[in-house]
Amino acid sequence: MTGVTTGEAIKARIINLCEENNITVNKLATLCWITQSTLSNIMSLRNNSTTVSTVKKICDGLGITLVDFLMHCSVNLHFVYLLPVMLHCLQFA
Repeated sequence: MTGVTTGEAIKARIINLCEENNITVNKLATLCWITQSTLSNIMSLRNNSTTVSTVKKICDGLGITLVDFLMHCSVNLHFVYLLPVMLHCLQFA
């Protein structure tokens, strides 16, 4: 394991996606229909339990799949352990 927390990995992926799409974090919140405060809490690592549904909203807003979000992450080794759990949770969301 890389020693990166889930929150840090999600933050890093969001930064990467914003750079890829040439948008700000605030614009991302608007595209994804999530509040700027929710995204701000994720980015400042104040939110220690980002939900699968929030990550799914980010994916939907950017037109990517949850698998793309998880697997194209600079710390994707961390997500290999999370992917089955997150996919299982989505079945019940």
